[in-house]
Amino acid sequence: MNLKSIRESYPITRDDIFLNHAATTPIAKSSIERIQQVAAEMRRPLSEHFYHWLNVLEDTRRRLAEFIHVHPTEIAFCQNTSTGLSLIANAIPFKPGDHILVPRNEFPSNIYVWQNLQKKGIIFNFFDIEAGVPVVETLQKLDLNHVRLISISAVSYLTGRQYDLKAIVDFCREHQILICYDAIQALGAIPFDVQVIQPDFIASGAQKWLLGSVGVGFIYAQKAWLEKLTVPLVGWTSVKYPEDFSLKAVDFSTDMTRFEPGLPDILPIVALNQTLRDLTAIGWDTIYARVKANTGYLTEALQEHGIETLAKNDHTAGIVAFSIPDHFDAETIQSKIKQHNIHITQRDNYIRVSPHFYNTQEEMDVFLSTLKIKSQHAYIVENPEIIQVAYHPTILLTGATGILGKAFAQMLAKAGYPLTLVARDSEKLNSLTRMLQEDNKLTVKIEIVNFDDEIDFKHFLQRLKSSHEKYYAIINCAGVAEADEFIHLPVEKFRTMLQINCVATFQLMQLFVTELKAENALGILNIVSASGRCGWPLLSGYAASHAALWSLGEVLSRELSHDNKIIITTYVAPPMHSRMQKRLGRVALRYFKFHGDFPYQQAAHVAREAWKIFNEKKSLYVNRHNRLTLFINALFPSLVNRKIQKMWKK
Repeated sequence: MNLKSIRESYPITRDDIFLNHAATTPIAKSSIERIQQVAAEMRRPLSEHFYHWLNVLEDTRRRLAEFIHVHPTEIAFCQNTSTGLSLIANAIPFKPGDHILVPRNEFPSNIYVWQNLQKKGIIFNFFDIEAGVPVVETLQKLDLNHVRLISISAVSYLTGRQYDLKAIVDFCREHQILICYDAIQALGAIPFDVQVIQPDFIASGAQKWLLGSVGVGFIYAQKAWLEKLTVPLVGWTSVKYPEDFSLKAVDFSTDMTRFEPGLPDILPIVALNQTLRDLTAIGWDTIYARVKANTGYLTEALQEHGIETLAKNDHTAGIVAFSIPDHFDAETIQSKIKQHNIHITQRDNYIRVSPHFYNTQEEMDVFLSTLKIKSQHAYIVENPEIIQVAYHPTILLTGATGILGKAFAQMLAKAGYPLTLVARDSEKLNSLTRMLQEDNKLTVKIEIVNFDDEIDFKHFLQRLKSSHEKYYAIINCAGVAEADEFIHLPVEKFRTMLQINCVATFQLMQLFVTELKAENALGILNIVSASGRCGWPLLSGYAASHAALWSLGEVLSRELSHDNKIIITTYVAPPMHSRMQKRLGRVALRYFKFHGDFPYQQAAHVAREAWKIFNEKKSLYVNRHNRLTLFINALFPSLVNRKIQKMWKK
């Protein structure tokens, strides 16, 4: 194998160190060229190249079948793993009362598709997989009565743990339970022989270890299942004779192509075809050996410095994952790694590294040196000091289960502050509370409240009054957002945003100042959006609610200016890595032309900065970028208007 030549075929290796193949991978130059060739054919009518495309489709089916050791007729193409799992879930003839088991730490796609069957009377349950404990041993301890199917990833996307797939299948056969594997983290990283494993169903995409493009995946079902399955999506290519348009009755194909309801997205299939050609030519045994060697090298280097991987002693595939020690700054780690053009996955205090066969030891040494591994810890930089407190009255934190609220809760708990956490999701709130109490041995109270329910919120305020507890501070992180054009925003959603983002906070602020503040209280910290002073399209209701909250903070701060003990801080937060803000960003992409990345920040960094500003008793904080934007919007709104017009897609 000529590694230098192979690396040249992957353009990402020129200037970057890509160690994130468990996410979505850049594709090879050869795949890009094949896509361009086929895309060029689209200048002409489909009839001129239809059979060429059909040839690519079927050649890819054959190559994929040979790769996983099945017959081509047992494979159907689909868009991605999620689509594949959904097709399988809706094809199996479940009966009301059937139970489905899924590990709690699965990727969401392998959870949601099965939970969605609950409306049909299916019972969905999680089970927990412990490190070092075989899955079969865990299953033996469960009540398996009425369990119809177990769905599990072949390789854990979190830890890289490689499960004993054959043992799980044998156990399920013995108990007459169906088994479905999400194989996307396995294919291309470890050997995967369906003839040996014998699962009932498989779903996978191609954009990870197979080095393919997004937009193509496949499903597999054992032949014995074909006639028992419902076809959820039916189209003209689902039938035995798809090109005979005179037929008026559904006569399904005799193989898995019945699950392909129309013309395929040929470009991702072309990319998959090319990568299967390339990787097969290199040799799968060579690829697997190099993936194993690279992950082994990383694991040993981390263990030598006292850092245990999340998989511990379990067999792993291509993923090496570990936790960042609590006293290190995850935001700084990400910054350092970006400076070196290193691509990994980082979520809060968790790092996942996933090298492929073409990565070199030198690249992994650069990653390890960026961590500055020394003396039993992955040392980057310590957090700004948070002074431990002997005693303080309680801090009341709203929106505690959101990404920013959770970051505040963890930071303040480590500093020793008693907390009253407020949120509407009881399961998440109880889980967060248990974690904080186990880690910090402090008092944590909870209030399960729906801010949008007038009666529920009124009762919450009454409980606060009657408890006679005094609070050191209130931190308002609660909030909801909807993005849509002004003319399409339902008034109900507008009212909800006003109620949760502003009215409820107004009532809490009023109650704090009049009845709840402790003698040595710090004050109120409101987290707001810059959209409150700069009306970006699509955010009319969100912007209006934050404009109101921003003004409320200003007014109250000035009314209390005679009282130097109480501070009302309005912190204008940047976009963060949160579900809500990423959903807003996705909607914005429908209307705006964007280039580059959204400037998302880690919630832990925002929480630390906001707490620092609050303790410095500043009434307002706006970062440099937002300050400039708001300044221009206030004095030269026409400039902002022109910028929006250039970006607006309409």
